[in-house]
Amino acid sequence: MNVFHITHKVFGKNLSIGNHYSVYCKKKIKELLSKYATNVMSYNASLERKNYFYKVKLRIIIIKSIEFETTGKSKFPYKALNFALLNMSKRIRSYVRRQKLKRKGRKKTLNIKESFLFSTN
Repeated sequence: MNVFHITHKVFGKNLSIGNHYSVYCKKKIKELLSKYATNVMSYNASLERKNYFYKVKLRIIIIKSIEFETTGKSKFPYKALNFALLNMSKRIRSYVRRQKLKRKGRKKTLNIKESFLFSTN
């Protein structure tokens, strides 16, 4: 992960979250971002209680105006966060894979064009 100033916000909707939950959330999100994404501007994590379940909304904004948003639901807040992080890791991993394939395809087309230009002379 590059050394950018990352804006982060962990909050509860109509809940008071403790210091331990916010530290746990920041630690887990930074592990995820250091593994996959390199240029992250900000992330938000909101925790809310719906009847018998906790719901975590996780939103990550990457430079170049790319935004990912996932949710996780569980009876326990830590488990809900882990489900949201699991979904987020899948989305970021597929995004990174698509970007690599695009770059690989560009290199192949450039090589084909260059070989065509050199073979005609």
